[in-house]
Amino acid sequence: YNTRVSYYPIFIPVDGKSCLVAGGGKVAERKVQTLLKFNARVKVVSPRVSRKIAALAEKKKIILKKRAFSPSDLDGALLAIGTTDDKKVNELISKEARKRNIPVNIVDNKSLCTFICPSIVKRGNLTIAISTQGCAPAFSKKIRKEIEATYGKEYGRIVASAGRFRTQVVTRKKVIIGSRGSRLALVQANSVAASIKKHFKSIDVEIKIIKTMGDKIKTASLADSNFTGLFVKEIQDALIKKEIDIAVHSLKDLPTKTPKELAVSAFTKRQMPNDVLVAGKKLRGKNVILALPQNAKVGTISARRKAQLKYLRSDIITKELRGNLDTRLKKLFTSDLDAIVVACAGIKRMKAKVKNLYVIPLAQMVPCPGQGILALETRKNDGLSKKLVQHLNDKRSSQMAEIELTALKMLDGGCSAPIGVVSQVNGANISAAGCVLSADGTKIIESSVLGKAANARALGKKLGKALLNLGAKELLRSSRSSR
Repeated sequence: YNTRVSYYPIFIPVDGKSCLVAGGGKVAERKVQTLLKFNARVKVVSPRVSRKIAALAEKKKIILKKRAFSPSDLDGALLAIGTTDDKKVNELISKEARKRNIPVNIVDNKSLCTFICPSIVKRGNLTIAISTQGCAPAFSKKIRKEIEATYGKEYGRIVASAGRFRTQVVTRKKVIIGSRGSRLALVQANSVAASIKKHFKSIDVEIKIIKTMGDKIKTASLADSNFTGLFVKEIQDALIKKEIDIAVHSLKDLPTKTPKELAVSAFTKRQMPNDVLVAGKKLRGKNVILALPQNAKVGTISARRKAQLKYLRSDIITKELRGNLDTRLKKLFTSDLDAIVVACAGIKRMKAKVKNLYVIPLAQMVPCPGQGILALETRKNDGLSKKLVQHLNDKRSSQMAEIELTALKMLDGGCSAPIGVVSQVNGANISAAGCVLSADGTKIIESSVLGKAANARALGKKLGKALLNLGAKELLRSSRSSR
């Protein structure tokens, strides 16, 4: 063998094309079976053939001519492969194929070949070809077996999925992100848009502002509303109607039941989940709640925060505080409020410069389930949008979201209920603490769980069940009736 000759590997389509195999033995069998994998129209010419080749002919999967090779057998052939034991016949096949400019491969005689048949591993649209350029066919076979053992059928499915995604990218050049119109919501939406643009430079990203019912309600307390999804429903409706492609939500605003057409395709890396107290004046002492003046007036819209403040300090007077984060911060200094309580995550995302800000420890005020995590929602059947946000998915956040939302679902609660659940991932383990309060903060039940992060859903159910066994259902019922 001339090892100085280099062969450049190429793939040619043989689907529906005529391919000639001269010979009927075991080698011919292998060549025929490989060509059939690629949907070639195979013609076999040989006076004698193996049982497998005869069976393929009976099933009309190949064309069989039981006779000696004739040059006319090459008419219309895309390529020819000679596997006979007769050297003169093989030489004739090579000579006649070259005359017609038909690529030819003669088994065991490299000098008669114009191309080499590699060993092939095929998994759907994934094709791996191995060749030693005819020097060591047995070694090619060994490598092929190793590759077959390593790359299973799932790799074909991965390639098919990637192909569908590539088609969508080529045909669709723009995606639309749906967001509320507040400064915080737009900061969050723009951060998602910037990340998509960075990772997918060929995709244009547009942000569409959608006004939700929660934005339209100006006077009534959200805790008194019978609606769920006050800050997300209109955005979800636009997603279902294909007016937008990706919805950016604060996870704590999402109802536990998602429309069947939609799915959360990514949970972003969690910001600090704590609540913070912003005071009108500087407070002294480590416990900021205790440092507030007697009968302090504290603004918040959250039923949970109201109940927790009352539990910590029964003299605190909670005041209804509506509006986006900017508005709430301004109201602290344009009203008679002594302090307000808001989520730390929003302050951090807006990079707001706030004086007299105090982080409330998780042990003192357990936050709303999902607080600090963004949920990126897409249509279930929109492969492109799912791929565009997948790089933003944080594994730890996903596990925390699963345990917290599962517990919330077990309690049949929502963002307007006095329920707190928070979790932390430490290596392979996850811990979670939950609490349910009466609306006036006079009663509280608490529980916690610890286990493997991989079992987050089961642990969430366990936490929810523990709280229910302690009387959470009755406490929540009394909280609703006291509104």
